[in-house]
Amino acid sequence: MADAGNSIKLYTVAINRVDAVGKARKATEPKFQDLRGRIAVAIKAKASSKLELYQSALEAVVSEIAKGSGLVDLAQGAMRELEVDKEFAASHLAAIDKLTDILEVGQKAFDTMFKDSKKLQNDIETALASADDAATQARRSLARLQKRADDDRDALKSLFPKSEAAAVKADEAKTKFSKPLLTAAQKAYESLGIEPALFLHGKVIEELAAFAVEAGLPKYGPELQAELKDGIKDIHVQMAGVRVYVDELGKTSKRVDDMTIDEVDMKEAAKKGAKLLSLDRERQDEMEDAFDKTFGGGDLAAALDKVGTKATPKQKGRDMLDKMKRAKIVYWGL
Repeated sequence: MADAGNSIKLYTVAINRVDAVGKARKATEPKFQDLRGRIAVAIKAKASSKLELYQSALEAVVSEIAKGSGLVDLAQGAMRELEVDKEFAASHLAAIDKLTDILEVGQKAFDTMFKDSKKLQNDIETALASADDAATQARRSLARLQKRADDDRDALKSLFPKSEAAAVKADEAKTKFSKPLLTAAQKAYESLGIEPALFLHGKVIEELAAFAVEAGLPKYGPELQAELKDGIKDIHVQMAGVRVYVDELGKTSKRVDDMTIDEVDMKEAAKKGAKLLSLDRERQDEMEDAFDKTFGGGDLAAALDKVGTKATPKQKGRDMLDKMKRAKIVYWGL
């Protein structure tokens, strides 16, 4: 049987991630539409200087689109996890159906913008190529890729210490068995935007591979091919240098996202504890109450002191706690 508490957590995560997709779309779509109109006018007017300006602006918008696509992937993952609990999904069908509709619209919007942005980039390249020779165009493409790689490296390098610090907060929350603290820590970690950054890194790798194929075409000639090959090699070396960040960020993101606080059957734990410590039924009920009040943060030893003073013979809370921990009946409490 599925864990209802975990399903509620997943439901909240799904809502937040679908909401993030909607906000990203609302922020990106107007910029893209405005820029597309400007590019169309500049191409028609053969305004090379404006096209170069818009080419740079388009790269920034494409990065936003890619981040939005990364948020879509995260939201889809949360929805798939949510649907595993069929009973929960059935009882929240209308709400989940609404989330699915919002997500599908967002996905379609980002997919369309990404597709259209690639066409716009090609249109700009074609327009500029009419004024530039193939060598100039190839060098411009290489320079743009180098800048993308530089930005990618700087972003991942900056995220790495932030990821480590945020993961420590999540670890501390789990150690304290505090669900509110863990939820807050996971939300803070997600706000770093690590998944979108990793998505963008993958896009840089894809574009570099495509350009390597383009650079090998005969139209560029041996000398330019050698020049482009050297530039591509330098970017590959740079990409290899940030691989450790990519791997560690991916692992840490998954570890933090998968963190949970295990549920405990307090009645059963109190029953086992009472048997271990030779306590009567009344003390067992008091111990169950102490468990409930301290799980997720609290001085269990002090709470057990109040139980132990009524026991026959009397027992110290610290001794009671240590015995139950050794017997693996409880695992929280200081």
